[in-house]
Parts: sequence; C-alpha cells; structure tokens
Amino acid sequence: MANDIVVNFYTNVKFLCKEKGLQLNEIETKIGVSAGYLSRVVGGRKDLGIIKAYHIAELLETPLTDLLEKALWKKYRIKELKAELEALEGSTE
Repeated sequence: MANDIVVNFYTNVKFLCKEKGLQLNEIETKIGVSAGYLSRVVGGRKDLGIIKAYHIAELLETPLTDLLEKALWKKYRIKELKAELEALEGSTE
C-alpha cells in the first residue's frame, strides 16, 4: 500500500509537470535535491518526506492530497471536457 502511494505521487507529479510544461529535474532543483531523486524515491532507494512532498505540491499549485490520488489525470481530463462542453453550449445560444 505504501508503495502504491509513492507510485501515485510520482505518476501525478509527472502528469502535472507535463500539463504545466515543467521537467521533473526543475522540480528537483527547486526543492533542493539531486537530479533523479524522485525516480530513486519510486525505486525505494530514497524517502521523500512530507515537507518535500508539500513543497512539490506548492510548486505544482495543487493540494498535496491530489498528488496522492490514484488517477489524477482523470480528474483533470473531466474538468477539460466540462469546460469544452460549456463552451460548445455557450456558442449555440
């Protein structure tokens, strides 16, 4: 279970980095860790720690709890689809 949380966190960080046009190494630099640190966390060779996780969430402008979700990308995709639908409905009025 703990490993699932770490994998969810890493997957969500990667997803949000892509959404925001950031690289993982930019996040690592901003939180003061070496390149590849997040990969080592997923591999079980490093411990992330709550403070670093919180700083990553701040940098990505998202709640820390969102980074722990299983499929955060689905939540973002649903928001995008709702916005597209609203735009389409607004253009037909």
